[in-house]
Amino acid sequence: MKYKFQIGDLVTFQIPYTNHLDGSTRVYKTGMITFRDKAGYSITCDDKEKRVRNSYYHILLPSGETHYLQREDRLALVAKANP
Repeated sequence: MKYKFQIGDLVTFQIPYTNHLDGSTRVYKTGMITFRDKAGYSITCDDKEKRVRNSYYHILLPSGETHYLQREDRLALVAKANP
């Protein structure tokens, strides 16, 4: 099931380029979505053009730190802000 994330949703995500083998204890972070940026590009396959649309999100952590441009497919929904 694919969710459309909205501003205010609580999500969890893995910090890019880290894993549990690096020795860090907190690989996954939980925060609130504060901004959504749309991105898209075109691919041509067999003389047909296909438009791919993705979204990137800015995540605000409880510590006040912001993680910018997190990909939509890397986020997992914890709670909806507006059910």
